[in-house]
Amino acid sequence: MHRMMCCCSAIFRSGRTSARNGLTPEQMKKDKRFVQDGSGPAVDPRAGGPYPNGAPIPADINQNGKMTHGGYAPFYLNDNFLANKTGKKGVPEFNANFNSAFVNPGHPAWYKALSDMTIKNDTVSGIREIVTSGYGAGYGLDGLFLDTLETSAPNSWTSATDANQSEFEWTAPGTQAFVRKLANDYPSSLIVGNRGLFFYTPELPMYLYTLRPYVDFVLFESYRLDSGASQNFNPQVFNDNKYNYAQKLLAEADRPDGFRVLSLGYAEGPDGAKLKQMLSGKTAPSKLLLDDVDETVSQMGMLHYMTNQLVSSVNTFVLDHMPKAAKPPAWGSTKLPSVWGQPYDAPRIGVQSAEVQDGTLTVGWDVAHSMARPISYSLYVKEGKPFDYAADLKGQSTMFVDALPLNVPAAYRATTDAAQRFPYKASIKGIEAGKTYYVLIRARNAKGQYEANQHAIEVRG
Repeated sequence: MHRMMCCCSAIFRSGRTSARNGLTPEQMKKDKRFVQDGSGPAVDPRAGGPYPNGAPIPADINQNGKMTHGGYAPFYLNDNFLANKTGKKGVPEFNANFNSAFVNPGHPAWYKALSDMTIKNDTVSGIREIVTSGYGAGYGLDGLFLDTLETSAPNSWTSATDANQSEFEWTAPGTQAFVRKLANDYPSSLIVGNRGLFFYTPELPMYLYTLRPYVDFVLFESYRLDSGASQNFNPQVFNDNKYNYAQKLLAEADRPDGFRVLSLGYAEGPDGAKLKQMLSGKTAPSKLLLDDVDETVSQMGMLHYMTNQLVSSVNTFVLDHMPKAAKPPAWGSTKLPSVWGQPYDAPRIGVQSAEVQDGTLTVGWDVAHSMARPISYSLYVKEGKPFDYAADLKGQSTMFVDALPLNVPAAYRATTDAAQRFPYKASIKGIEAGKTYYVLIRARNAKGQYEANQHAIEVRG
């Protein structure tokens, strides 16, 4: 895949002097591209502001937002001031990490701006020039990299004390609309979304506006090794990534309209110079880097890459040190850990719920992981007596489903983490009244390897 453009969150690169290149708000006002109709920046259109963290985001929200008429383009944002009086009223707020103005991806003027830019007129290419051969320089590349999608994160994730405050959760429906339009307009182009993990997390309101059907890949940047200089990784943050967000992300990835999960780690931190030497093969790899390959590739089945902070290190480290063959799946859990930053209480192995009503068996189960994704799940139902695990399971089953459907259960989206909420549920008819059945689910990876759990549930018709 070719190198792709950044086109969401806080970036509008147009012309030699742009917000992305360090223009001040005063300088932006001198360029009509950053002013347009002057109705912006926008703020949260929901009634009752400043807006409560985690408030519902209605599907019919005005995706353009409420205009402040500060003399800027309508896609810039001003919610940090509204919520905590940081910044100035009517002035676009800036991402401190990139010195660029936050934008609302859902505003149609933003989509048009990104579509129309050309390298000749703006010194940066737009969407059409990148993925087609008939506009501007016509590069005809493979797709687009959306970096990053964090603008729509819950308001509760930052506050006025944060160096990079973000109070823009109301833009989630618009972000979904942006990515959906992108996928519809360029169906042959690959779309990679960087992070935006809240779009795949059922406890959060953004799950209602999932990007799952519209992206081909999701990049889990800094899954374990981050790009900071002070430490290689934060163990608590990594545990939250592994035992909370990754569980739910990978459950979404394996659905019929799902995606592949990429991961990115950084050879930085206190020993960054030594780690970079290891990446290039000049010195023997350390346990830190080998563990990173194990955690991402072997255990979770992500397509992993390690690089430096500038993402300029081209290497084959992961390919050289990943296992040659996958192991059978191991069960995980989408149930929230009891304590933040700690592992989950236990994996939820095999079938977790089974009930019969009017001759229909309904089963619920959790996610499993393997280097060979996607994972599928087989159902075995035996009448009369328990399974003989030394014998062929399919042969002794009264009912057998080779690959259970992985659609979203109606009760999966919730504002609290329920013990009996699972990412997958399925219903099968054919249970006879008065008879006893034993129900078993086993996970299978893309190489056809089954795990061998013996956790069966007894039910009665």
